[in-house]
Amino acid sequence: MVTENYPPYFSENLPNNGWLYEIAQSALKTQGINSEVEFTTWNRALKLLEKNRKTAILGAFYSLKRNEVFYYSRPLAVAHSGVFKRKESIINFDGTVQSLTPYSIGIEDNAVVSQEFARNTDLAITSTKSLPTSLYLLQQGRIDLVAGTKEVGKY
Repeated sequence: MVTENYPPYFSENLPNNGWLYEIAQSALKTQGINSEVEFTTWNRALKLLEKNRKTAILGAFYSLKRNEVFYYSRPLAVAHSGVFKRKESIINFDGTVQSLTPYSIGIEDNAVVSQEFARNTDLAITSTKSLPTSLYLLQQGRIDLVAGTKEVGKY
């Protein structure tokens, strides 16, 4: 398997590489399959899988584009996608993606937030190598918002 560090779900810095990896590893063992995990960047993880250098990727959010290439298991966990902002920032968000067009938004390369978000070409998106990198840019005031997973961002 290949993936990125995605605490609190899985990470090379968590005991046993995280609870979600333990579940996946245990499930595979019941089928007689031994597994190991390599942690890398998300972009590299996707490329390794696409080139058949790895057998599975852990933690890929569903998208129509990915579904054309990959098979998905049943979901093993729930993650909540959302948008982070600095506490002092005044953001006029009415619940629609369109209301985010005035703002610069950081997002990890090849991350899936939502289908509607991905299809909107009017958003000012800044791609970064990771969610922590996007959050750092947000802290520095270089972007207005960060789109990503709530649990990982809080971790």
